[in-house]
Amino acid sequence: MFELYKSIKKFVLNLYGGKLDVYRAGRAKKLVQMIYGIIRSKSCNLSKIASKIKGLQKFASKIKGVKRWLMHSKNTYDEHYELFVKALLEALSRQSELVFAIDGSLMGKGCICLTISVLFNG
Repeated sequence: MFELYKSIKKFVLNLYGGKLDVYRAGRAKKLVQMIYGIIRSKSCNLSKIASKIKGLQKFASKIKGVKRWLMHSKNTYDEHYELFVKALLEALSRQSELVFAIDGSLMGKGCICLTISVLFNG
């Protein structure tokens, strides 16, 4: 279990290039905890993620911490998500052909939700 956490931490810090100030380091730590929780729980449900995060915090506090991280204004596509999307797609494409599935769904007030999924058979 601890090896998984260490591997995730190494991966995350490597993506950021080791250039983290104190503020970013704290957010990177929460990100590592979230990824660990997702992998261990095999779910993206906040309560299931929080149940796998180690620490002395109460369960409700862990959920709030994850939620705060997700909703934080500094968590932009450029700051976090682009790094992971690129790394994930590059790693998966080395192992197998990637297929992208695009789906559009009508939402309320005339909006459309466009979803792009990656189909991977590894």
